[in-house]
Amino acid sequence: MGSGLKQSVVFCVAALLMGVAVSSAASVVPKRVYGNIGFFYTASEADGGATTNSSLSTVSLNMDSYVWRPWFANLDLGAVSSISRSESATNSSSLDLLSSHLNFSLMPRSRYPFRLSYNTSDNVTDWSTGKVTLLSLGPEYKTRYLNARQSIITLAGNRADAWYTQRTRNYAGVKLIDDTYGAKLKMRGRSYNLYANTSSQKRSNTANADETKHIMGTLTHNFFPNKEFYIKTQVTSSESDVGSEELKKYEAADQKDQLNIAGFTNRVTRTHQMSSFMYWRPDYKPYTATGGVRVYRRDTGNDALDLQDTIQQGVNANLSGNYKINRRLRMTGTATGFGLYNSGDNNYVNITASQNLLVNYRSDNMIYREFEYNWNASGGVTNQMGFKNPEDSISGTAGFSPSDRRSYSEDYSQIYSAGAGHGLSRSWVTGNRSSLRMNLNQSGREYVQTKGKRNSLGFSHSASINWNEAMKKGKFYSQLTMMDTRNIDESTESQLVNFQVSRIVPINRLSQWGSHLSAQSSRRYSSADSETSFWDGFLTTMNGRLNYQHARMFGIYKLKFRTRVEYNSTANREGGDRRQADWEGRLGYNIGKLSTALIGRKVWSDSGLGTGVIIFQVNRSF
Repeated sequence: MGSGLKQSVVFCVAALLMGVAVSSAASVVPKRVYGNIGFFYTASEADGGATTNSSLSTVSLNMDSYVWRPWFANLDLGAVSSISRSESATNSSSLDLLSSHLNFSLMPRSRYPFRLSYNTSDNVTDWSTGKVTLLSLGPEYKTRYLNARQSIITLAGNRADAWYTQRTRNYAGVKLIDDTYGAKLKMRGRSYNLYANTSSQKRSNTANADETKHIMGTLTHNFFPNKEFYIKTQVTSSESDVGSEELKKYEAADQKDQLNIAGFTNRVTRTHQMSSFMYWRPDYKPYTATGGVRVYRRDTGNDALDLQDTIQQGVNANLSGNYKINRRLRMTGTATGFGLYNSGDNNYVNITASQNLLVNYRSDNMIYREFEYNWNASGGVTNQMGFKNPEDSISGTAGFSPSDRRSYSEDYSQIYSAGAGHGLSRSWVTGNRSSLRMNLNQSGREYVQTKGKRNSLGFSHSASINWNEAMKKGKFYSQLTMMDTRNIDESTESQLVNFQVSRIVPINRLSQWGSHLSAQSSRRYSSADSETSFWDGFLTTMNGRLNYQHARMFGIYKLKFRTRVEYNSTANREGGDRRQADWEGRLGYNIGKLSTALIGRKVWSDSGLGTGVIIFQVNRSF
C-alpha cells in the first residue's frame, strides 16, 4: 500500500468521523475525563561526596466518549507529557517526552467489530559532559504506530481477523518503516481446534539500501476425540529476505561486477517446521504414554556473494511410557532420537539415540510410636548410541564429503544405575498452636558406564528440624538444615549447614515489627590424588533484617510509616567477599485522589560503593 493511498484511507476515516460528529454533535458526549499530575524528586550522594539531583514532572489527560450510541462506536484518546532533569558534578541530562493515543471501535459488540489504534511518542534528549553536548547520541526520537483490525465472528463461535500495521521510527537522521499485513483464523469443532495465522512484513531503512521482507505462516491443529487422548500438531513456515533492490537489479542483468557489493547484503532464509505432541492416559488403566516428533529444514543463501547455500535438516523424536505395576512399584521407559544434517561449507551429520528403562519402588509409611519411616529403591539401564563427524570436520574442514564413511566416529555405551534411600520423621505438638518437626534422610546411588569404565558411587545424608508457632503474640519460625554429600569413586565431599529464624510481633492494632535472620555455611573437599584436588574451608553467608511499620503515624489517618534495616555478608570462593548494610524509611500519605511519599535510603558497603538517597513523590489524579 503506497503512502498516498494510506493517507487517503486515514483522511476518509477522519472525514467520516467528523461528519458524524458534526451532524449529531449533541450525541457525542464524553462519558469520562480523567488524568493525573505528579512530581518526583530524587537526591543521592555516593561515597566520596559525589551528588546527583533529578526531578520528573508528569501530566496525563484522557477522555472516553461514544458516537451516537455506546454500542455503535467508542472513542478513547489521551496524552501524557513528562519532563525529566538530572544534574551532577560531571554531567547533566534532560528528557522531554510527549506521547498520545487514540482508540476507535466501530460496532465493538457485534459480529463485525472494527478497531483503529494510533499511538505517537516524541522525546528529546540532551546529554552534556562538562560544557560539551553529545549530539551523536541522537537527541530526538519519534515513533508512530497505526493499527487497523477487522474481525468477523460467526454464530458457531469461529473467528477471522485481518489487520494492517505501520510502525515508523525516526532517530539520528534514520527512518525505519515497518509495514505488516496479517490474518488470523480460529475454528472450533466438537473434537478439534484449528488456528491459522499468517503475516507479511516489509521493513525499509533510509540509512542504507537494504530492505527486509519477512513472511510467516502457522497452522495449529488440536485433536481430542475423548479426554484420554490428545494430539497437537503445528506447522510453521517462514521466509526472510534481506537485500538491496538496487543490487537485485544488477544481479538480474548479470552486472554485479559494476557495483561495489561490500556495503550490501542479499540473504534469503527459509525455515519450515512440523511438530506434533500426543498423550494417551486411559482411565482405570495402569499405563500412560506420551510422545512427540519435530521435523525442520532451514535454507540460507547469499546470491550476491556467490556463496553456497546452506541447508540444515533435522528430526527429533521421543516416546515415553509409564506402567504402574502396583501401588508401590512403577516402571518407566523412554526412547529418544536426534538427527541433524548440515550442507554447504561446513558439512556434517550427527545422529544420536538413547533408550532408558527405570524401575522405582517406594514403601508405605510405617508408623511406630509416632515415628514415620519409609524407604525407596530404584534401578535403571540406559543405552546410548550415535555417530557423527570428527571435531575437525564439524569445525569446517574443506573437502569433507558425507559419503566418506571414514570421516564418521561411532559412540556406543551403556549406563547402569541403582539407588536406595530411607527417611525417618516425627512431629511433636509443643503448644496450642505450635509444633516441632524432625526429618532424617539417607540415600546412596551408583552409576556404571561401560565406555571408559567410569564408576560413580555417592552417598547423601540430610537432617532438618523446624519449629512453628502462631499465637496472639505473633508468629515464630525457625529451621536448621544439615547436609553431607560424598562421592567414593571421585574422592569428593561437601557439607552444608543452614539456619534461619523469623519473627513477626504485633504491637497493637496499627503497628507491628518483624525480624529475620539466616546463615549458611558450606565447604568442599577433594583428595590430593584426584585430577582436580581442592580444599575449601567453611564459607559463611549471613542475612539479617529488622522492619517496623505503623498504619497511623502521629495519630494522622492514613499516614503510614515503614522502615527496614538489613545486613548482608556474602563470602565467595573466588574472592570478592562483600559486606553491606542498608536502611530505608518510607512515609506515605494517601487521601482521596492525592498520594504523597517521602523515602530515604542509606547504603553502607565495604567496597566503597555506598550511597544515600532521598525521594519525594506527589501525585494527584482527577
